[in-house]
Amino acid sequence: MVLAKIDRSYNKVSRYGSAVGRVMVRESTLLSRQEVERMLYPDYDEALGVSHDTAYGPYLEDAAVPADIESGLESFLEEQYRFLDEACSGTLIARFMRMKYDYHNLRVLAKRDFLGGEDGERLFSRLGLVSVEVLEQALNGVGSPDIPADLRGAVEKVRVAGSSGEADSQLFDSLVDRAFFEGRLLTARQEGSRPLVKYCRCAVDVANLMVMLRGLEFAKDPSFYAVALAEGGEFPRTELLSLAGRPFTEVSARFLNSRYGTMVAQVLDEGAESVRLTSLDRTTDDCLMEKVVGFANVSVGPERVVRYMLTRETEVAILRIVFVGKLNSLSPAVIETRLPLGYLKAGSV
Repeated sequence: MVLAKIDRSYNKVSRYGSAVGRVMVRESTLLSRQEVERMLYPDYDEALGVSHDTAYGPYLEDAAVPADIESGLESFLEEQYRFLDEACSGTLIARFMRMKYDYHNLRVLAKRDFLGGEDGERLFSRLGLVSVEVLEQALNGVGSPDIPADLRGAVEKVRVAGSSGEADSQLFDSLVDRAFFEGRLLTARQEGSRPLVKYCRCAVDVANLMVMLRGLEFAKDPSFYAVALAEGGEFPRTELLSLAGRPFTEVSARFLNSRYGTMVAQVLDEGAESVRLTSLDRTTDDCLMEKVVGFANVSVGPERVVRYMLTRETEVAILRIVFVGKLNSLSPAVIETRLPLGYLKAGSV
């Protein structure tokens, strides 16, 4: 047992020692709460000036419309992912981080090709590992060995649903989301990182609770839960399925008495059988960020790299909300209510 632990520790150092060292250098440029607040309260031009003193400055220079903001932030993430690909070459971490964008592109393709969506080209992400062209070929029934097995399985399910002529936007969302959470958990297990596995299992639980709470709010049919609920969480899927169709008070009481009780309590309207859906996304994001912050306790390993990349992605979300909100004349108070600030410490991350 001791020798096995030593071997795993040595393996982590040999595979991730250099990557973690390079990440630690970049961590010094992460945004602090003070920097976010300095961008939150002044007008747009002054806020943009503040960003010029951060790592985002070169990417947001002269940004004047929301499209400029979006393009600049995606270009920033592209540079971050090039760094990740190089630093973690030969590991599964680049796949672990990029797979969300492959699944996003699959979702956009499905809605465009089967439902006639007109904005597909604008919505595609450049951050996936699988090209949109290869994904589209697979969705049209032309197989490709370049597609990872988990994504290939998701493509086939989406293709079958779309070809039936009975699919709708919600069904595509459910199929893609479930496949993503299950596929990412599988990748974490293949990488052999217990903290990443725990994070992914928590993500499955949180996603499943969101499915259940939204289903309660809109009185969904049990068939909705059978498609949307993912496997792999610590909250048994079989139990969640057994709760489908039960009274609101019974289901909410079960969730309130679980390890996620605090999170659920924040989105339930006191004295009413309803869910504050506007608070649900932010509350669940904060729950997952608590897991990410814990990765800092791992000195050398993939967790430190994942924490850095997830933090960067959260920063991008924050800047998008701040600058687009200002361009749309939202007040600082309204913008602040939409920010996922829970992960920021009072000076550094």
